[in-house]
Amino acid sequence: VDYSLDQLQKIIDPDKFFRISRNCIVNINAIRDIISYSSSRLNVKLNNQPNEDLIVSKDKVSEFKKWVDK
Repeated sequence: VDYSLDQLQKIIDPDKFFRISRNCIVNINAIRDIISYSSSRLNVKLNNQPNEDLIVSKDKVSEFKKWVDK
């Protein structure tokens, strides 16, 4: 895409997509599993990338949990 993540974040549906870190936006439907990574972080596993470790930023964990629980 020809957009930065900041630009994409303004045009995507916030109910379906969440920016978990500086370099990653995830779709709620692509999440296979959420694993506790450390006391203040989460590891997100996606359906289409099972071996990829996507770590939720420390400052976004609380907001991410609320988003997932909607």
